[in-house]
Amino acid sequence: MLTPLRLDLEEIDKKGEDMIRLLMFVFVLCFGFFTNCGRTTGNLLSIQVKDGTTLPSFVVSGNTVTAYFTVTNNTSRTQRNIYIHSIPTNVTQVTSGGTYDDTCAAQATLTALGQCTLQLTISGAVSSSEKLVACFENALACVQTNALTVQALTSMAITPTSASVHIDETQQFTATGTFADDSTEDITSSVTWASSDTNVATILPALVWQREQQ
Repeated sequence: MLTPLRLDLEEIDKKGEDMIRLLMFVFVLCFGFFTNCGRTTGNLLSIQVKDGTTLPSFVVSGNTVTAYFTVTNNTSRTQRNIYIHSIPTNVTQVTSGGTYDDTCAAQATLTALGQCTLQLTISGAVSSSEKLVACFENALACVQTNALTVQALTSMAITPTSASVHIDETQQFTATGTFADDSTEDITSSVTWASSDTNVATILPALVWQREQQ
């Protein structure tokens, strides 16, 4: 005689819940103890603005500016094939012949606590919403920054447009930039000042025009 098969739905539901809990536990373990679960972390790898440098805030149309970051391997062993996983629009990485001897290669190798200089060439506007992402090999660990924000300068106005300066007197000039989004900003300290005739007048580091003695 055949015994009817009885399905205990409550028991099945309980086993299903147990399985879900187990999977969630494994998932947490993956994130808690391994770096190859796609987790983004700044502990194993870091990226920050290079000491002694400042990030450019604008770029003139048709020209380029340069930004420098320091990439650091914070682990206790050598890491190979460190690379830039994501880079903002209008930005390219310099991988050889950079300004600094320790320029990061396209696939950089860093010893324990080692560093390299990430040199970037910027040819246009960079939005703060775009992230620069550096990763260990196979994206085992990544770090990101959105510190790079660059506006496209379309025009610049100098105030005053002309000035008569007596001997040994000074005149302060101001530079105001207009950007692609029609915003304006005082860029006096961000531009390079020079005199067209140093026999008549000079520009001081404080951006002051000085008439020299004749």
